[in-house]
Amino acid sequence: MKKFKHYITEIGDSTYPFEYEGSAVGGLYHHYSVKHPTDSNKDLRVSIRHDPASNRGKRSAEVSFTRKEGPKSHAQTNDMSTGESVKVFSTVHKIMKQHAESNPSITHFKFTSDKNTEPTRRSLYTRFAKNRGGTTKSDDENETYDHTIPAKNL
Repeated sequence: MKKFKHYITEIGDSTYPFEYEGSAVGGLYHHYSVKHPTDSNKDLRVSIRHDPASNRGKRSAEVSFTRKEGPKSHAQTNDMSTGESVKVFSTVHKIMKQHAESNPSITHFKFTSDKNTEPTRRSLYTRFAKNRGGTTKSDDENETYDHTIPAKNL
């Protein structure tokens, strides 16, 4: 059996095919479709939210991804085995990297994990953020962990 630490080194090794769907709400949201090769019920949508017109010093982008359940509905991806979650997160990482290259004003990416229900995901996100020179902070008010990675370190 592989140790969890092994999986963090695999991020980026293997990804699912994806394509850019386009943007919505005046360019505020950018959506990507991720196609599972054998099970369309496992298709994903990755959303990256950032304000292209922002004049603030720091330009962050918030990343979320959900599993499609039907033609237009989505559910959280918390039903993944560790091996598959690494491949999914590798795909999300590749999307973040491509999005950063297309939007050079983005300085960092943010994503969250639930404090109470996602210990495996939280651990994967925390190790990934740390591995890329990012941080993880506890948000007690929202009962989440906030993970931040500098775009230049993707």
